[in-house]
Amino acid sequence: MKKIIGTLVLFICLSSIGYCQFTKGRFMAGGSLSATSSSYNYNDGSATSKSNSVSFYPQVGYFMINNFAAGVGLSLSRSHYKAPSASPTGDVSSNSINFSPFARYYIHKFFGQATFERGTSKTKTEGTSGSPYHLKNTGWSLSAGYAFLLNNHVAIEPQVGYGINYVDTSAGNNTTNGNLFLKAGIQVYIGR
Repeated sequence: MKKIIGTLVLFICLSSIGYCQFTKGRFMAGGSLSATSSSYNYNDGSATSKSNSVSFYPQVGYFMINNFAAGVGLSLSRSHYKAPSASPTGDVSSNSINFSPFARYYIHKFFGQATFERGTSKTKTEGTSGSPYHLKNTGWSLSAGYAFLLNNHVAIEPQVGYGINYVDTSAGNNTTNGNLFLKAGIQVYIGR
């Protein structure tokens, strides 16, 4: 009986060590990186276009209470669209930056995160004499993830979620994009 109780106490102590990353007063810092490349072939075989993008999402947060962190992140993106040779428009390049406050709640090592985004992007069509145009971005996302703890301070965190982005161009054209996403990042937990 003493062995069973001793084993149970040891298991509870070791389990609580695994979750100590999410306690009040700690900071979290990390982010994720994504890259995509796409190729589009037209049905008649007349043309092919290509698209490439790279995005970086650094973030920092603070645990206000146990298991609940709030913070801010940035979304930095660069994309390039290569138009088909038969196209009357040129290649398009775009740079964007979004300010992204977030709130995250952990249940054991699982977490849910809500993010709001507000930012701007600049798009330029190459080969035209027109000036770049600016877009205003507003959006939100909800995601769920899991913290694979490598040690008491570092975790790899895959996330799956859904987001909506509202884009307002300087010409007054508005678009709404909804997307599912899957991403993975690294998080470092700092403090006591």
